[in-house]
Amino acid sequence: MKSAVSEPTFSIGTAARLTGIPVDTLRVWERRYGLTQAALSPSGQRLYSAADVQRVALIKQLTDLGHAIGQLAGLDMAALLAAMDAPVG
Repeated sequence: MKSAVSEPTFSIGTAARLTGIPVDTLRVWERRYGLTQAALSPSGQRLYSAADVQRVALIKQLTDLGHAIGQLAGLDMAALLAAMDAPVG
């Protein structure tokens, strides 16, 4: 018998609530900047992993501090964490 361990996934609405980013903004950031590689459900709904949600929440914090989304979207978690200590400019 197979035991499938699946990673938790969140709908775009749940991801929006968890990160404080409106659904429309998440969609725009994905389209313009390739923010995440959200999986799609069989019905076409975006599904975010816990790691996606954590990364997007960090990007939200950084944009709130004045960093540009275009400069953040392609960064990995290590670079995003380092940006928390970098001056905005």
